[in-house]
Amino acid sequence: MDDKLCIAPASGMTSSQIDVVVIRPVSEADISRVQAIESEAFTHQERVVSDRIADSRRRIGGPWFVPTFVDTAVLSTRTNDMITGYVAWSYEPFAACEKCIHVMNLAVATEFRRLGIATRLLHHVRELSWQKFPRALCMRLIVRSDNAAAQALYQQFGFQQTEVHPKYYDQVDGIELQLHLDGPAPLSTQHPARTQPSEHGNKRVRRSKERGLAPRFQEKSLAQDPAALNEFQARALSDMRRQIQPSASSTEDKELLRFLVARKWQVDAAVDQFQAMLKWRRDHHVDRVRGNALGPFGPEAASKAAQDGRLGRQGVEMFPQLRLVEPTLDEGALLFYGQTLAFGFDKKGQPVQIQNGGLAGWRFSEMLRLIGGSEKVLASLVRMHELQAARMEEASRRHGHPITKQVVITNADGMPLRPHPLAVAAFKDFLVVSSRYYPESLAVLFVVNAPPVFVALYRLIKTWLDPVTASKIQVLGRNFQPVLLEHIDADQLPRNYGGTVDFDILGDTWSEQDCDRCIATCRQALQQNVRERRPAEASKCRAGSDKPWPRIQQLFVVSMVLLIALYGLP
Repeated sequence: MDDKLCIAPASGMTSSQIDVVVIRPVSEADISRVQAIESEAFTHQERVVSDRIADSRRRIGGPWFVPTFVDTAVLSTRTNDMITGYVAWSYEPFAACEKCIHVMNLAVATEFRRLGIATRLLHHVRELSWQKFPRALCMRLIVRSDNAAAQALYQQFGFQQTEVHPKYYDQVDGIELQLHLDGPAPLSTQHPARTQPSEHGNKRVRRSKERGLAPRFQEKSLAQDPAALNEFQARALSDMRRQIQPSASSTEDKELLRFLVARKWQVDAAVDQFQAMLKWRRDHHVDRVRGNALGPFGPEAASKAAQDGRLGRQGVEMFPQLRLVEPTLDEGALLFYGQTLAFGFDKKGQPVQIQNGGLAGWRFSEMLRLIGGSEKVLASLVRMHELQAARMEEASRRHGHPITKQVVITNADGMPLRPHPLAVAAFKDFLVVSSRYYPESLAVLFVVNAPPVFVALYRLIKTWLDPVTASKIQVLGRNFQPVLLEHIDADQLPRNYGGTVDFDILGDTWSEQDCDRCIATCRQALQQNVRERRPAEASKCRAGSDKPWPRIQQLFVVSMVLLIALYGLP
């Protein structure tokens, strides 16, 4: 529903020309006017709309980006409509320790300022965020320290200063302001639950207990094995299965359980997220990533590759992406600059992913130049998700029970103190894509070689995190090897991570050419195996044709002979 605001006459306009201001999503016809207001109000560094226009509808940004909503304040007069201002905002489920609404830009044209339009845009964002993102806990924004008028506006609205970012805008500090969303709504009576947060929260806890669930702050790891569900969870799975028919009738229970666990067993929310995932995969052709893989596949394929001296290193498959996901010519460069390797399995059979985050941070700008933009960087990260999903599927069949999670090891040694801005944006988008479309796929994240200050800081903020989330993250210093070996056998880890495998490809000892040569050798060996396998399979098919006809064909021939014998030929 459009949001309306009656205003007084603006400068240079008569009262007969003024009607109301309507707040609505941006349209394609609005883009040029919004860009003009943005250029008038902000420097190039602060612009959002101009930098992220790829979709002129409500959502601005590429298909991989966090959705950025742009809403405009339209002055409707008796003669025409005029865009007077806009607000750009997004939902950040991974912002610090809280799920936040990020107000990225808010601007009003000069001739329409001091009429309450900016305040009304803020109210609009708050109202809409409650409807679209009920889990959001706060609104946050960053304002220039030399913009006293904007600071006064936000503080009058209820924002409070939480942090100062030195030289955030070139040589000007940025002041971070935050507004908690669990208080009463001053100008709205449409959300009574927000005006009485404690009662609303108590009702949610009571409903959770009635359904057999613990409140969020008491929640523990929930089952993702269909054979280990209680009565309530089994009923929820059955309800979800019924609601998604027939669009996903072939989806296994273990995949549906990931969405139910992520949505705290709320069936409607899980169905919505699952259907959004299906649409996302269709829109962006994600199924091609695994559909165009070279193979071979199967529960023992990883073991055979690991024992092949050309494809494995000391019993561990070196590059499973060569057979499990769509090939790319930049495989060696992606490994060298991205510093991410799918390597080995933990003691539970879960696939392991190793990331050299420190070195990747320094090489990010080169990687960006190589593959052609942030969206392709994120696409390569989605490719890694699909690779790990394929490895989980093989591991499930190999072990005879569902394996739906992976283990991630991130090496923070040498990580830049001020990472590339686009690296931060890509990482944030990757987290959003992971949580929306690959929920509950992380078993544990080990951050190793973390600086002492970071370790101490994490111990402090860990108490603020959701216990389920906190249980998945372990921040370790230099002496991390004993902890890793509690979860992963030494013969599944490289030596520089406490294992026994001589494979130090992640690091500065391998050049880009070394990575290219190693991967090219493995690819040739894999292609040779495929060529050798196909004639063998074809010969099996020919041999099978000499076998006696199946029983159904024999019965058909006998029936025809009997009919001819009884009725004769025509």
